[in-house]
Amino acid sequence: MKKRIFAVLLSALLLANITACNTTSENEMDNSDTSSLEEGVGDNIDPVHYANMDFYSNGDGTCCVINLGAANILDVIIPPTSPSGDIVTEIRGGDYVHPRVTSVVIPNTVTKIHSQAFFAMDSLKEVFIPDSVTEIGASAFEGLKCLESIVIPGSVKTIGEKAFKDCTNLKSVTFCDGIQEIGKLAFSYCAHLKSIELPDSVTNIGYGAFGDCTNLENIVLSKNVASIPSYAFCNCVKIKNVVIPNTVTSIGEFAFELCESMESIVIPNGVTEIEALAFAHCNSLVSVTVPKSVQTIQERVFAECEKLSDIYFEGTVEEWNSIDKKENWDKSYLFSEWSMCNVTIHCCDGQISQT
Repeated sequence: MKKRIFAVLLSALLLANITACNTTSENEMDNSDTSSLEEGVGDNIDPVHYANMDFYSNGDGTCCVINLGAANILDVIIPPTSPSGDIVTEIRGGDYVHPRVTSVVIPNTVTKIHSQAFFAMDSLKEVFIPDSVTEIGASAFEGLKCLESIVIPGSVKTIGEKAFKDCTNLKSVTFCDGIQEIGKLAFSYCAHLKSIELPDSVTNIGYGAFGDCTNLENIVLSKNVASIPSYAFCNCVKIKNVVIPNTVTSIGEFAFELCESMESIVIPNGVTEIEALAFAHCNSLVSVTVPKSVQTIQERVFAECEKLSDIYFEGTVEEWNSIDKKENWDKSYLFSEWSMCNVTIHCCDGQISQT
């Protein structure tokens, strides 16, 4: 019976969090309603839910909780206050873990999830993150093989480095509007993640943030991202199309390397630099559109793109020739001096053949 009640409660909280992502600020629920629900859970919680959790006071009426995984229960509800009355505002990792914990509900008093907070909780499938949390620390959920879905509320401004790295069974991530920064390697090696949609509040994506997500097919990028960083989508072998927003000014090295299903790419006006090997090993790539805003093309940008036949440049032949193209920009292979052949560069006033 307890298990059934907890499952209903967790499902309701997760549904409420997803719904909140799609609700405008004018129509948001009164915060007092959510608070009363969370406080009710805390007030009536069975004392067993405090078992083996350690609370450390910050000396200001708040505290952090550690050793979540040591609780000798499968479904953990973190209380909003410690046994001594301090408000729980932080979650930290600990030395003791109970690998059988399958779900965790975080109270809406918590503002920060620290680095490795859920370290080695290998059976964890579900986590409810309330909209009081503003930061998810580095490696907070790294390597949790059973985590299947996560809703990240808009209150979270920063998702730390490797926060969800190697969560190989993670199938669904909901990014709510308000998130600003996704740290480097944050979702790398999430092999079952199929689609991502980043809200327009996101302005910064870190190095390799979604690299090696080998089942990722659909990407919707924020319209306010300034750059596509190095290795951002490297080895995302199932991506076919990506719409790059016109706020982007640079595409980093290896950004789309090994995107083997990508057939075409339109680089938007505003991009000034395409870095080395940005589209290397894109074996299905047939055509690329390059804007006349591009000033620099680095080495071997299209190396080993064996099907590439057409580059559409939106300027004149003279403007194409004036681009700072590094000596090996057009080399077909990584370790040879052979140039691309059978590729036509289409300019608005003529064509150039690479032979």
